[in-house]
Amino acid sequence: MDPLSALEARDGVASFGELMRDGVQPSRLNLAVESGSVARPHRGVYVLPSAFAPFAAAKRLGGTVSHTSAARFHGFALLAEPGQHHVTVPRGRRKERLAGAVIHRRDVSADEELARWPVTGPLRTCLDCLRLLPLRDAVVLGDSALRMERVSHDQLVTGAALLRGNRSAAARRAASMLDPRGESALESVARVEMHLAGLPEPEPQVVIETPLGSHRLDFYFRAHHVGVETDGFATHGMRSGLLRDCERHNAYVVGGVLVVRFGYEHVVGMPAFFTSTVELALQVGAQRQAPQCARCGGVVVAAAA
Repeated sequence: MDPLSALEARDGVASFGELMRDGVQPSRLNLAVESGSVARPHRGVYVLPSAFAPFAAAKRLGGTVSHTSAARFHGFALLAEPGQHHVTVPRGRRKERLAGAVIHRRDVSADEELARWPVTGPLRTCLDCLRLLPLRDAVVLGDSALRMERVSHDQLVTGAALLRGNRSAAARRAASMLDPRGESALESVARVEMHLAGLPEPEPQVVIETPLGSHRLDFYFRAHHVGVETDGFATHGMRSGLLRDCERHNAYVVGGVLVVRFGYEHVVGMPAFFTSTVELALQVGAQRQAPQCARCGGVVVAAAA
């Protein structure tokens, strides 16, 4: 497929992986970038300026693409796609409305905006979204930005601490919960939901040594010898993924670690079911003895990844 057509079908922005799945050849994508018809604001993120609707809204309003619209431009993970275009305009600009646009009023300094595009930079975008979004959505986005190494944890915590006004406390709370060790948006949501439910804080990405090999858990409650796995269909829905999951599950059973598994719908759409099941697993785990290695007789080793 032609890169421009593929990007138009995805509203003007897509990741490298999405374009490859759409049938775009890497060589044609590189040519489109070299010609200037396609922009690559960051590694692995491609934008068709003429089809990225927030650009048109920003130009009409004389402002800067911001908040979740800017997050989409940067390729940050969003739990829900923005239904409207977010544009920040200077405080002194006359008030006006634009259908389909959310207008924010604050002065954007030169170092808060990208040099080449009318879009807020990664740090300003993250801070705006930490203030704007519900907690789990904010953590999903912030974790994503950290994984991409577009911002640092210190920058976000310090920046949130300096915020004042409406929802600044919410931004600081979200910043305090960010952790780049999670590998997906689903893991970010799971971590937030377990925190809100008052569960003990688990260790993320822990390697479990068992007689059947080493395997990494999404979350591990070391004191209870309980693991939590969150499985997205894209990774675990293929036959090869199913076989790997069986092998890992058998290894945990043999190693004496109680593991509970959840799909996307459980964590995101049924958080009460998710957290109550984890709580029950912790109760069971607390009554069990420490897992013993069947081969060597020692306690199963769990180490941080």
